[in-house]
Amino acid sequence: ACAYSAASISVWSANPGDHLVHRMTHRVVRGGLVACGRPDGRLMALTSAENSVCLSVNQASSIMSINQTCETMTIGHNP
Repeated sequence: ACAYSAASISVWSANPGDHLVHRMTHRVVRGGLVACGRPDGRLMALTSAENSVCLSVNQASSIMSINQTCETMTIGHNP
């Protein structure tokens, strides 16, 4: 059996609309994946929540680690 140190997985959770940037962006590494759920911004009550999630994900994806950024993905109903 072969073991690869680069083929491991680490899972963390944070609320992207509240504390993702403050608590988790120091863990962003090259080759990492940040996957966040995005509220449906078509509803007036959730528009600001969707905007804050998009801003948090953009801030997390702009952090450089060894001259590369992480991959980011948001999942939601709003096209």
